[in-house]
Order: sequence, then C-alpha cells, then structure tokens
Amino acid sequence: MRFILLVLFFALNINASNKNMSYIFSTGLNFPVFGDFGDGDSGFKESYGFNIGVFKNYDDLVSYGFIASQSSYYKNRKIDIKFKIFSFTPSILGWIDNQRTKYFYFGPGLYHWTQPKTSTYSSTSGDEGGFRVGVGFKKEYRKIFYGGCLEFNHLFNINGKNFDLGPSNTLSLLISFYLNP
Repeated sequence: MRFILLVLFFALNINASNKNMSYIFSTGLNFPVFGDFGDGDSGFKESYGFNIGVFKNYDDLVSYGFIASQSSYYKNRKIDIKFKIFSFTPSILGWIDNQRTKYFYFGPGLYHWTQPKTSTYSSTSGDEGGFRVGVGFKKEYRKIFYGGCLEFNHLFNINGKNFDLGPSNTLSLLISFYLNP
C-alpha cells in the first residue's frame, strides 16, 4: 500500500517539461547475498522488485534526490516464512562521463520489511537502517531512454519475533527507463 501511494504521489508530480529533474523507473530481480539471508541451502530465494527514482540536477554531473523500491516476497528455501521489503533512500547520483551514459548512485536509507502470517508463524514487521549503492548505463533508441543497473542494498539488521537474519544484503539486476535524463 505504501508503494502504491508513493507511485501515485510520484505520478502527480512529474513535470516532463522541467529539464532540471530526472526520473528513473526500474524493474528486475533481487538476489539475497551473503549471510543467513543469502544462504543457498537455508536462506531465501530471489524476488522481483520495482524502483522509482527522482533526481534534481545540481550541475552537469551531479544530481540529488531519492529512490524508493518495493520487492515481492522473499521466500525461505526450507521453512514456511516469507517477507517483502520497502525502502526509501535519499541519494546522490553522479554521471561518470560528460555524455551522461554511465552513472553511479549511493545513499543511506530506511528499509521496512513485512512478514505475513503463515501456518507456522504469526505476522511481524520492522524498520531497519541501511544503504544503497548502484551503477548503471543509459542508451537512447528513437527518443526512448533505457538501460540497466546493478544495485547493492545492505540492511543493518533484520530482526523480528519469528527470526533474526542479522545484517542482510541484496544484489539487484534491473532494467531501467528514464525521463528527462
């Protein structure tokens, strides 16, 4: 629900004629990596996710703004437990080249995870701090801007009444579309 409200707010505030703003829409796969969360035997499976980014251009090479993302459920490989993650991350975006085709971004963020009730466990949720780091590229085809992104998210501690995963990481492979790049 939070993500739907964020998308609605985002859509109402898009001003395509404002060249000082850039918008990034991404979707892809999120892979749990490292630790208990990413354990190949008893950890969690990958999930699909969506990202929305809004950036204001500070100058030709640096922008600032935020990225919000929502994952579908990460399901455990062995037990009946799953959860999803919503994140909001204020970020700095930097263009690596003057043609604005390659970029990186980073920022600290707030991550909210939700685990629904299952046949074995009651529902629980929590808020965690973390950070996001990503690199990407942008191409143009007939005035449509598209590209790809590799993103790393680190959550400092996923700990609820049903489980304690400790520090958790995701590696995301995303397909992106850009407005006013």
